[in-house]
Order: sequence, then C-alpha cells, then structure tokens
Amino acid sequence: MLIRISLQASIWVVVLVTTVNASSRSSANYNITDALDRGGVTASSANYENTGSAGLIGGVANNASGSVVTESGYVAQLPPAELLVPISAVSRKVHGTGGPTFDVNLPLGGSTIGVECRTGGATGDHQLILTFANPVTVNGSPQAQITSGIGQVGTAGTSNGGVVNVNGAVVTVPLTSVANAQRLTITLNNVSDGTNSNNAGISMGVLLGDTTGNGSANASDVSLTKSKSGQAVDASNFREDVTVNGSINASDVSQVKSKSGTALP
Repeated sequence: MLIRISLQASIWVVVLVTTVNASSRSSANYNITDALDRGGVTASSANYENTGSAGLIGGVANNASGSVVTESGYVAQLPPAELLVPISAVSRKVHGTGGPTFDVNLPLGGSTIGVECRTGGATGDHQLILTFANPVTVNGSPQAQITSGIGQVGTAGTSNGGVVNVNGAVVTVPLTSVANAQRLTITLNNVSDGTNSNNAGISMGVLLGDTTGNGSANASDVSLTKSKSGQAVDASNFREDVTVNGSINASDVSQVKSKSGTALP
C-alpha cells in the first residue's frame, strides 16, 4: 500500500494506492512516501509514531517506536513479536551410578504428551532440559515454577526458590516432590534471547510404570518390561529400567506391576 500525501488549500489529502501483494496492512508491503518519507523508512521497519489526530492506519494506537514521523495522524502497523519457545524438551535421568543418561522426549504443543515412566526416587526428583534456538537468559522471579500439577523446582524434596541453570541455549530445570499419575506444566518466566522475551511453558506426563508411554500403566507395560528383562540398558529399552539402577530385571517388573491400573488424568 502506498500512502501519498499532498497539500491542497492547507488540507492534507491522503491517497491510498493498493499495490500488488498488499493484501493486508499487517503484511507491511507498503511504503510511506513523499512528505512522510523520512530517509526512505519503510513500513517493515515499524519506525513510525502517531503524533496527531487525522487518523490511524489500520486502527493502530500511537505506541509505535523508533524514528518518528511527525506529520499528523499516521502510524505503521507494528509486526507481532516472535514467540520465543524451546526447539526441544526432554526429561533426563542417569541410569545407574555413573551410568549413561537417557532422555524421554517431551513433544512441544499438540495433543501428544511425553510420559516420564521412570521413578523419581523417594523425593520425586526429575530433571527437565529445554533447548532454545539461540542463547537465552531467564530473568523472571522466580525463574521457573510449576504452574499446573503437584511438585516444585528444587531437589531432594526441598525447593530452591525456582532457580534454573542456564548454559547458552540450554536451560536445566530441577524438579522435586513431583507426584505420580499427573500432568505437569512447568513455566520459565521472562525468557529472553536479546530480541524476544516471554514466558515459555512445557508439559509432561508423570506415570511410573507406563513403559509403553500411552498414558496408562497396565498389563501391556508388564509384558513389555518382562520381555526386556536381562538386557543391557540402551537407547531402545531404557524406559523398561523404571528403577533407573542400570539393569532391567525383576525389580523393574515388580515396580511396573505395582502401578498397574493407574493412568494420567
């Protein structure tokens, strides 16, 4: 959309000229020209501010920022901020003393929820790893909190006040006192990559013994765990090591049997 302004008898006359691909003002496929052009600034830069009362472009209020166009009453529509979200999220556990780590994938969005089927020990400890596309900071107070479900940020049954560990693009969230058979939502407060800033949440299911990951612990999980008994723990069968002791054996089968009949809400 081109906006041309001319002065006739001390009255500003605005002519709106539709251009190709300018189907909506939010697409920013237009320039402000002539008297309003300040060094060739385009709508895509959103460097405009409404300073008068002659009217608004697209009904946008006078809260744009950047280089100011002082002619009365015109403002470019600001593009929406890009939402900052993780590109991956996992629940990570070490299997055995000094053993390997294995991750349960936590899908981002959609109806599918990742289910952590391994024990959190006596104090219900789990660890979330969230990875972003670029290095981030987490500036909220608290940095993280459980916004749905039972548990807290911390370790060994004690809250740490919502403190997380940030290493470049990777944020580690320790969780404790996490109850079984629930859907949990964890929120990072005020995550920023230097350009965008917002809260970021991730959901996970917690259901001990659900080795199939379908949201129910039942005979199929018992059967699967039995079939893996005696195998070395690796990326293909780590879910069956529900006791996370580095071995798949009778203790895992017993644990899964004890939770049979439970399910996610």
